Amino acid sequence: MNEEELKQLDPQNTLESTELLSRQCQVAWDEVTHLDLPEHLGEISHIVFCGMGGSIYGALVLKALFGRTMPFPTEVVSDYFLPAYVGKNTLVVLTSYSGATEEVLACAQEAKAK
Repeated sequence: MNEEELKQLDPQNTLESTELLSRQCQVAWDEVTHLDLPEHLGEISHIVFCGMGGSIYGALVLKALFGRTMPFPTEVVSDYFLPAYVGKNTLVVLTSYSGATEEVLACAQEAKAK
């Protein structure tokens, strides 16, 4: 397959994004290991990832690879609403490339209210 055919089949350049995943995971890991997290995170009972399209891709990969061995029930939400069980012991992770995705912002407001 030549480059022009590939561009027609993959106009969003998903292949390149997938190839960059390991580098992005390493950068994310480096950043996470330097976070100063509060003590109450040890009280987490669920993890909910909220995002749309490519922004939620990392959570989907994480769940596919480690979902059965994750220490907490983990859910991926691509919608305006959080599951009913979300509460003070739920870690809600919001993912948005633009920072302006309306579904993610709606989940952020709901998480803050809960």
